[in-house]
Amino acid sequence: MHRGSIIGRVKRAVARATQLLCASRNAENMKHLLQLTIFVVVVAASASVARACFCIIDDVPESFERANAVFLGEVTDVTDPQTTDVDAPLPGRLYTITFAVEKSWKGVSPVTTTVKVLSAQGHYGCFAYPEVHKGERYLVYADAPYENGAENRAWNMIWSCNRTAKIEFTVGQRDIDPVEDMKVLDSITAPPSFKLDFNPTWHLSLWN
Repeated sequence: MHRGSIIGRVKRAVARATQLLCASRNAENMKHLLQLTIFVVVVAASASVARACFCIIDDVPESFERANAVFLGEVTDVTDPQTTDVDAPLPGRLYTITFAVEKSWKGVSPVTTTVKVLSAQGHYGCFAYPEVHKGERYLVYADAPYENGAENRAWNMIWSCNRTAKIEFTVGQRDIDPVEDMKVLDSITAPPSFKLDFNPTWHLSLWN
């Protein structure tokens, strides 16, 4: 069987397991744990491919709901980590990516022009989001880092299990089309529409 088919079946199976677990008594705790868990699958498709890593990546509505911020932006700066101390706070151990915001759907005020996001830049295993470079444009789903047993919503982070995607002419290896995502985001955030009835029906009541 083709390796892509194997991975597809496993991903669907795990997604189904996620739905069942999220319906359990400890739904909130289980859902959050699953969102931050990487599933590693060994694929013996060929001698040159020993193993592959993949995540359960939520659909656009769920990703939008969970994210601290969702925006379209260009990378303007990449700052190296401040320390290699594993006991240091997470923001000091990761790269800081600065984005110039072009459009925002969530979490970025109209007067804000830049947003800083934490990323591992391809380091620390398959948990890390791939390396980004100055001048590249991304649709960013910035999640809150999970540290010391709780979310730290003072910071934003991108990682391999969210829908952050580079804007390019072809769909990348992550199989996420940011252009299609933006259409869904537009529909999610569109103000409610009201239809005016210019032909009202009048009812006349007579009382004796």
